[in-house]
This record gives sequence, structure tokens and C-alpha cells, in this order.
Amino acid sequence: MWGRKIVTGLRLGGYPMREVMRRWTPWVFLPGRLVRRFPSDKVLRTIWPIIVLIFRVISSRAPKFSMPKQSIGFVLGTPRNKTGPDLDDRAISWASECWPDVRQQRLSSADVPGRLEEDSLVVVLYSWFQDFQQFTRAECLRKVIGLAYLLNKKRCSVLVPLPDTFKVSNSFFAGLLVSLSDGNIVLAQSSQVSARAYGLEKCISPVMWHWPEDTMLAWSNSKPLSLRPKKVAFAVTGDPRRVELLEEWATTLERNGLQVWPSGHVERYSDYVRAARRLGVVVTTCYLQERFITGPFWYRWRLAPDTVTGRVWEAFAAKSLLICNDNSELRAFGFLPGQHFLDLPKRKSLASWELPTESVMQSIATKGHEHFCQLRNESVRAMEHLVQRG
Repeated sequence: MWGRKIVTGLRLGGYPMREVMRRWTPWVFLPGRLVRRFPSDKVLRTIWPIIVLIFRVISSRAPKFSMPKQSIGFVLGTPRNKTGPDLDDRAISWASECWPDVRQQRLSSADVPGRLEEDSLVVVLYSWFQDFQQFTRAECLRKVIGLAYLLNKKRCSVLVPLPDTFKVSNSFFAGLLVSLSDGNIVLAQSSQVSARAYGLEKCISPVMWHWPEDTMLAWSNSKPLSLRPKKVAFAVTGDPRRVELLEEWATTLERNGLQVWPSGHVERYSDYVRAARRLGVVVTTCYLQERFITGPFWYRWRLAPDTVTGRVWEAFAAKSLLICNDNSELRAFGFLPGQHFLDLPKRKSLASWELPTESVMQSIATKGHEHFCQLRNESVRAMEHLVQRG
């Protein structure tokens, strides 16, 4: 008792030792309990190489259960009102397309212990991780470990649909969950190569879980580009660099006979879909946003410089001509500049840049759409073996 008082009563750099330990040490035993503050995003980035090593060790000892499973369980969080697409609904629709006529359960965190069926395939939805914003990091850690324990106890395998890997807290908790259990992260906008370089080895990509059949139908447009409005959807939200790019591009696009529509957030997502799918040209970027490129160098070098944004998939789904910066992620998915999309020209060549002929534009847009549909359909077929139909 007196030893603890002496240690926590010391001062370091003018600050009480207790405060230093609370702020900067991830795991510190104070009188009788573990410190409540689990590492912040800043600390997670700092110790990321250690976390990756721990994931690897845990994964090698995690249980492996037989396939296929007999039913599907969805673990959901709190529904949220938002202007963008509902990722939970899309993941559930995708699962229903992959495994039709299979018994399904929708479970909250409180339902899992009593209602989760044994030998199920469990899909932990994005909203479950979003709920972590209302808990302390230590509580989030307990929830992940507790869910992994229940999954292993009931011989369930798990899939975690994530849009991408660059949000460190989501990647940490999803990576921990699949490492402790028989599971994988399914990625839609990051390639398997970049995800593994980042440190998430138990992942499957590409899996177009956020583009189920009903979403594809909502975005489909069979009209040729020549019959669509002479407008270009120019993405301006997300990355501040896009606003600067729009200022540079506006004159060039208008010279090519296109009116610029700065596409951003709208009050209702359905209004955005109706407006965006009508257009023939989409301009966007796939640069990783600068706000995510932070932390020590040993964390930053693991990040891929690019990520495939939602606007890219929207352009392919609507059979629009995509103008986007060429990058390794798109190439990993099989999309090539000049064949499936147009590469974003350099600043110095903007003054003389011209759109291709209508026939060339139509050919590129069609090939991009067809490759996207092929990629999506193959990802559905690749998942069918996980669950026993009927």
C-alpha cells in the first residue's frame, strides 16, 4: 500500500506520476485494477507494429471450424440517420444474395449470448463498431473479447465487412476480433495486398458487399453517353484537395462542352442517386486523405497511398465515364487506365486536354461497367461455399 502511494506520488517533468501513467502508458496496474484508458488512436498508431505481431501470434492459435455453416447471424449496432448509404442494409442484402433460402438472425449485442445459434456464420456489421464511440476504449476491448469468446464457444465463424483499412480504431477492433476467432475481414475498397501490408492478414478482398443486387439496380443506367445530360459529376467532399482540383478543371471541362455539377452530401441519399446516375462523366480522386496519414513513420509507411472511393464504384455501376488518378489499388482490382477509365491528366497538360471521341468514351465506360459487374458477381460466387443452402 505504501509502495503504491510512493510510486503514484512521484513527479515526472513537473507532472504527477499517476497522471503520466494514465496518459502515456497503455497498460498500467494502479491500486487493484487496470487503468481504464485504453490507447487512443495516437497510441494505436505508435504501437501498431507490436499490435500486428500480436494479431499474428493470436491468429496462429485461433480455432478453425468446419464449413459450410447452417445459418447466418447478423450482429448490429444502433441504427443511425445519415445522408449516405446504409452500410448495414447493403451488407444484409449482399448476404441474402450470397446465401438465399438460409435461416437468418438479426441480433443486438444483448441478444448474442442467449439467441445466437451454434455453428452459424456471424456477420458483424459496421454499426456495431460505430457504437464504440459512446464507450471507453477499455469497454470496447471487453466487448470484442466477449464476442470472440461466445463465437468460439458456439463454434461460429465470423465475417467483418469493412469499407477500408485506414481508420485505425476500426481496423484494430476488427483485426482483434477475427484474430481471436475463426474469421476474416471482408474489404470492398482496399486490395488484399495493401491490407496485408498494413497488418491485417486475415482478410478477403475484393468482396463487393456494399454493392448487392438491389443497389446495382438502383444505379443502373442503360442510356448511351450521347443521350445523357452534358454534365459532369465532380466529387468535392471528403478530400480538401478535390476543391482545388475543381478550380483547375472547371475551365477545361466547360471548354469540352460539359457543365460541372459539384457532387457532395445531400439531405436524402435517394436524391443523390437519382441525380448522379443520370450523368455521363464522373471526375474524382483516390488519394488517401491527408488527415489519415498521421503518426510515426513506421505506421505511415504501412498505409497505401490510395484507396478506391465510393464515387469510383458509382461511376462503374451507372456505366459512366470515370476520370480518376491511376493508382495501384484500381490496378489490383484489374481496372486499367485507357481501358476501363481515363487517367487524371497532370496540371501542366490541362490547358490542352481534350475528351476522347464519343465512341471511345462509350467503349471505356462500357468496359469499366462490365469489369465491375464481373468482379462483383465473382465475389458473390466466391462466398457461396461458406453456408449450406436450404
